[in-house]
Amino acid sequence: MLTPNPSTIVKCLILDDQPASSRILSQYIDRTEGLQVSSTMSDGLAAFDYLQAHPEIHLIFLDVEMPSLSGFDFLTMLDQGNSNLLSLVILTTGHTEYATHGYQFDRVVGFLQKVVNYQDFLVMVQKAQRMLSRYAEVTVSKAHQADLISNPLLQEDYRHLKSERDMLLKALQVHGKRGIHYSEDR
Repeated sequence: MLTPNPSTIVKCLILDDQPASSRILSQYIDRTEGLQVSSTMSDGLAAFDYLQAHPEIHLIFLDVEMPSLSGFDFLTMLDQGNSNLLSLVILTTGHTEYATHGYQFDRVVGFLQKVVNYQDFLVMVQKAQRMLSRYAEVTVSKAHQADLISNPLLQEDYRHLKSERDMLLKALQVHGKRGIHYSEDR
């Protein structure tokens, strides 16, 4: 999976059964630097299959109310399905009462009330980009840790320190704390 960083294009999926709403979101994405529409879909099951085949999708604009599969059912499928899918979600809805339910899902960044205006869109996108950037930093940090752990020189240092620790523990058992700290051999 691509890991977003400041120079990476954030690939977006729009999942909305209303063509007018999809069109507005698509236009906003097109005019926002760093974003790209990967696909626009109206069917949740087809979108789920699409995500399985395209794990590089970073951000999903998800309509809460859809005929065949609600946005919340779609989120549940994502959470129970492929844990490798790390896409964030911005919910879109005409009903603000859905907002609190949406925050029960970890991947939900926030929600946009329809008809979406560009300023609100930008606020949510910037929040998502910050979250993706933090995720990228953690991923790079973990990769760096793995590189360090596999470094032969560091492994040798670790073995040496472990050996010294074992010797000190053995001396502590034999001579006790006072015997080590107040030895005349120092």
